[in-house]
Amino acid sequence: MIRHVLKLVWNRKRTSFLLVLEMAISFFVLFGLAALGIFSWDAYRRPLGFDWTNVWNVHIGPPGGEGEWGPDKGESVRQLLIAARSVPEVAQAALVSAHPFSDSHDIAT
Repeated sequence: MIRHVLKLVWNRKRTSFLLVLEMAISFFVLFGLAALGIFSWDAYRRPLGFDWTNVWNVHIGPPGGEGEWGPDKGESVRQLLIAARSVPEVAQAALVSAHPFSDSHDIAT
């Protein structure tokens, strides 16, 4: 019986090859989608990579509270950063133009 089936398969080589090729391509596509899904789920569950606790956001504006900084802006900001880094309780200090979550607002409708 097996010999008869193998003889039929051998006589239909081209049809059998196309079926095997179609199944192989389907398997690779399905395997690729499953791998992408697992990778995406793992990346979603992975922590962000930074510790957001014990982080302070200090806003420093121009003198007087309104308007623009004067021409000595660079030197003033540099001195403030040096002063912040010199405090023993401060682990690190940096300048950013927009701190994390600064543009997130709860809009009540």
